[in-house]
Amino acid sequence: MKSNRSTNVLLAMIAGLLALNLMIKTGATPDMASAASAQPAPAAGAPFNSSEFARRTADGITELNQRMSRLESRFDRPLQVRVTESVPLQVIGLPTKAETAEATK
Repeated sequence: MKSNRSTNVLLAMIAGLLALNLMIKTGATPDMASAASAQPAPAAGAPFNSSEFARRTADGITELNQRMSRLESRFDRPLQVRVTESVPLQVIGLPTKAETAEATK
């Protein structure tokens, strides 16, 4: 019962802190919108240029394709792994060397 009460108190404190955080964030902006959802206003003198946007998008995709190709080429080669440390393994259910030696007699 006591742990239930402390959990409820903790949840109430978290809710209060979240509400306080929300009030501070919304009180700081005049239009009551959060800063994360606000998008920057476009420059007044520069209209949207769709060809420039398409060129930048194509350049970005080309760069991503080059990076992916480099990663794929690394994974095409065999990966050399050298074990330097290992924990002793125990397989349960298999007979030991002594048990197999007795069984072969």
